[in-house]
Amino acid sequence: MKSALPLRGRSSAPGRGIEIGTLVGLLATFGLLGAAIALDASWRAFLDPAALLIVIGGTAAVAMTAFGPAELVRTARITIRLAGSPRLPDAAEHARWLLELAHVVRRDGLVSLEPRVKTFGGRPVLARGLLGLLEGRPLGELQPLLQRERQRLLEPFLSAETVLRRAAETAPAMGLMGTLIGLVEMLAQLERPETIGPAMAVALLTTFYGALLAHALLTPLADKLAGHAEAEARLAQMEALAVSSFARGENPRYLTTSLDSCLPVSRRLEESDGSVRDS
Repeated sequence: MKSALPLRGRSSAPGRGIEIGTLVGLLATFGLLGAAIALDASWRAFLDPAALLIVIGGTAAVAMTAFGPAELVRTARITIRLAGSPRLPDAAEHARWLLELAHVVRRDGLVSLEPRVKTFGGRPVLARGLLGLLEGRPLGELQPLLQRERQRLLEPFLSAETVLRRAAETAPAMGLMGTLIGLVEMLAQLERPETIGPAMAVALLTTFYGALLAHALLTPLADKLAGHAEAEARLAQMEALAVSSFARGENPRYLTTSLDSCLPVSRRLEESDGSVRDS
């Protein structure tokens, strides 16, 4: 059987360019808000150092108390790296690529993949599974190793998501605290009218900053990390199924059914191809 897809050290569709959707979305959100502010008021009226200190500084301090400075730095690195990393392979295309590997293994034997295994480093579950098989490890011993590899792959994204969601919960609360501080300052100096305006600005802007930070920045980034972790988990599950199939020496027809269980109904291989190829 002639391979329809090139057997490189990654999926046939490793990504279509850099993932810039997050960056574009954030720029659009803050750009639209900035434009709306500039149309009706001076942008300087929306800048208040005290309010920024309360919301941003307070949110960061609470997150640091909960998770520690090292975890905050790691979260920032993971989030930035995610925006600049190649997109993950499409799940259906990745499944087809795994099927191509299955046909090669059935035709030429597992040893035929040995020269390529080191190039699968971008997919650690698949690489670890194939190396284990080539080392002669039994499937029962290999499956726990693949599960741990999968957990290690997902853990940074899930941990970063937890940090961002906790910060998103904290930001509005810090905004409310800033509002209360501004109101207290205003009520304490009612006899001095010139102080009422600055105190009211702090009271209102901290609420604005807290909502903006939580709902326009932190929550979307947490959702992005969650979506990435979900996509990674799906790909890793398909790779573990492929490794198990290779170990059992199954016909690729059976692997097709297993991979289809990981895909939406509209993207399933049997539905899209009309039939399952046999070697």
